[in-house]
Amino acid sequence: MPQQLPTFLIPFAGSLVTVPANGQCAYAALCASTAHVEGHRLQFTSDVVRGINVIKRSIYTLMMSNLAQDVECGVVDPSRELERLYPSQPPPKDPASATAALYNHYGQERSRSANTQIPSEFWAGAEVLRAMAQYLREPLLVLDVTANNDAHLQRYYYQEYRLKSGDVHESGCGGSMADVDAKLMLQQYARLHVLPVLIVLKNMRGITMESSMEDWQCDGTRRVIRNLQKPTVTLTPGYQRFLLTLRQACLSWQAWIRYTTSRRLIM
Repeated sequence: MPQQLPTFLIPFAGSLVTVPANGQCAYAALCASTAHVEGHRLQFTSDVVRGINVIKRSIYTLMMSNLAQDVECGVVDPSRELERLYPSQPPPKDPASATAALYNHYGQERSRSANTQIPSEFWAGAEVLRAMAQYLREPLLVLDVTANNDAHLQRYYYQEYRLKSGDVHESGCGGSMADVDAKLMLQQYARLHVLPVLIVLKNMRGITMESSMEDWQCDGTRRVIRNLQKPTVTLTPGYQRFLLTLRQACLSWQAWIRYTTSRRLIM
């Protein structure tokens, strides 16, 4: 049964943050959600735009570095993606040429400022959302909200793929979740005082959880539940405890750096 949008926000004391609607809302929404900005509107000051551009460039750098291996693994179909981006232009038939053309598009978008208007064909799609999760190093939760305010959750994360050469390639993945699974997962997040990164799809908006961030950060429970992200191999209990301690230390430091840096950018 679909859940209304407030159902997903209330456990985290979350509130919507409107960002400028210029076609590049996804990057501004991600900035607003990870920085937990004050208020209900993100203003495009020079410092804010500069910070969003750093995020956007980092995401596209990941997409460009992943592209060849993503195509090999079947994560990205370059011809299909070019058809979406440039519907009036037939894509190259040769896979290598299509990959090169998509790489060039990524390069152009990487250098485009986040405060520039873009056509609807260039709006962030699944490729961008997957790369965002890889950039964050934690799941990205995206709420697709209907006209009736029903919300359905999409979860993006990252995993390892095996290349033909035998090498391991890390890239993003994910998609829609069943409503019942999404509800149970977010209940676990709230129970363990884990703040998810949430954005709203279509006319993208961020979700700030500033009050929860202050309360939950203080008791040292800003952790990411990796077992909610993907299955893991069986490890000995001692090694599991070691990895958990190391992961929590790294993620706590990373979250604190991202939080304080974003606060400085927006203030």
